[in-house]
Amino acid sequence: MPEPAFEEVLAARLAAGEAGALDVRDGRRRWVIFLDGGRITAVRSNLKSDQLEALSAARPDLSPRALRAAQVARVLLHALRAASPQVAFKPGARSPEATDLPTPRLLHRALSRARSPEQLEAALAPVLEGRPAFEGPADPLGREALDAFLVALDGARTGREAADFASAPRAEVLAALWLAWKLGWLDLDAAPARPSAKPVAGGLDLAALIAEGLAEEAGAAPSSAAPATART
Repeated sequence: MPEPAFEEVLAARLAAGEAGALDVRDGRRRWVIFLDGGRITAVRSNLKSDQLEALSAARPDLSPRALRAAQVARVLLHALRAASPQVAFKPGARSPEATDLPTPRLLHRALSRARSPEQLEAALAPVLEGRPAFEGPADPLGREALDAFLVALDGARTGREAADFASAPRAEVLAALWLAWKLGWLDLDAAPARPSAKPVAGGLDLAALIAEGLAEEAGAAPSSAAPATART
């Protein structure tokens, strides 16, 4: 059985709310991603371009917290693009540099850049063919168009129909669907709500009246099988 993709392992640990560190190696390159309570709290890397000093030199306008977020996004992107990643989980490992970071937004950003729409569609078959209903937070990704797309999922359309009419770029829409699915924010067996019949004036049920009228018409109509009445 092939090893699960790095994003599958990461999303599963996040969804379970586990605390520890994912150690990702690809040849001589190495990244460590610290998790706690469903969040990424810190990262480490042996690549110079991933270091805070390099990021700060390139973006001196960013605050310390924004630099940490940029570092996480960069490490995730590199780990997702690794040719043959070897992933190990170390339970309970913590970083002294833990920071509260917007984990879903950062992971979504990296995933939408590292995976093509075709790759995401292949991984999303159950969601695209199902009728997903969103059951996650009100602002899941902190992106207005994508948040509106996810929150509007109510089981009335297939995932493919909903994605086809989304206003955001295709890769970003599919990455949002994948992330919502893997983090447990989607119900794939949702049945769309059936609209109730609107009452007519006086509190009567319009649907019931129509049904009654049709029944009366059927009862009054002559049967084609009945013999003709003889004239006198």
